[in-house]
Amino acid sequence: QEQRDIDALRRYRIAPETLRAFLRAAASHYVDNPYHNFEHAFDVTQTVFVLLFRYDLARHLQPIDHFAMLVAAVCHDLGHPGKNNAFQVAARTNVARIYNDVSVLENFHASTTFQLLDVPATNLLANLSADEYRMVRKLIIEAILATDMAKHFEITVNFQNRLHNGKPLSPDSLDDRIDIIRVILKAADISNVIKPIDVAVMWTDRVANEFFAQGDFERRHHMTVAPHLDRTKGTHSKVSTGFIAFVARSFFVSVAEFIGDAGAELIENIDALNAHLSERAKLERPQTLEEIAAGTVFTAGGGGAELQRVPPPAAATTDD
Repeated sequence: QEQRDIDALRRYRIAPETLRAFLRAAASHYVDNPYHNFEHAFDVTQTVFVLLFRYDLARHLQPIDHFAMLVAAVCHDLGHPGKNNAFQVAARTNVARIYNDVSVLENFHASTTFQLLDVPATNLLANLSADEYRMVRKLIIEAILATDMAKHFEITVNFQNRLHNGKPLSPDSLDDRIDIIRVILKAADISNVIKPIDVAVMWTDRVANEFFAQGDFERRHHMTVAPHLDRTKGTHSKVSTGFIAFVARSFFVSVAEFIGDAGAELIENIDALNAHLSERAKLERPQTLEEIAAGTVFTAGGGGAELQRVPPPAAATTDD
């Protein structure tokens, strides 16, 4: 029977009202972005739980890891401004200065997590022993920092090597557990593409909307716009088919291998999504600068026939 409770409240002596206060506080720190919002955090948390218990990756870990991972999932994008690390560095924002241009947002999210956990009313860790606290803190930080996409290929290659070096991953090895924790939260964070197709399309379109909004902002402020953020060079569907081809599929092949036979459905889902988006891409085209200047943006699946007029963008600051 699928596990539905990690028994964290009893095991770590957490009062239900503390958990409720923590979740409310976490939700209040999320911004109303198209993608990086509390719905995404909730989705990632649920996906972590599914990977742990439906796909039984929990067997490779210890109970304290399950707890740390779920806290990390809830908090992994706290305060995300809807503009990526490259933007933070290029715009010389305060958060980029604080974290010296290194995993800027991920460091910010992890730091904000422990600011919440330092408040008595929202402190899930108040009754942990000193050793338990140090371990949970380490695991939360490792998990959140692993969601930096700049580390994607390093984490992927390391995990592939660990799967094939002939030495089984062990729940008795902290290094092995950290490797697994990184992969699970990373998988949950980019799990849009392995969901059933109706759910997957909704999330992938939200990603494209947020990416293109950043690109539009950068264009207005005479900043360099990366191709995958530029609606004059790409489309909603191509944002995700490119991500699947160059980033996600090979990673999830390794995750599916680690899961075992049940992992095959992840690859079936990602291939079905890719086929759907490849067909939809035939209906789409990039936009012209004139269309953008007029306040007209294409909807997903729209190539000129389907248009949505939006009001001119409000003035925005480059700082968080």
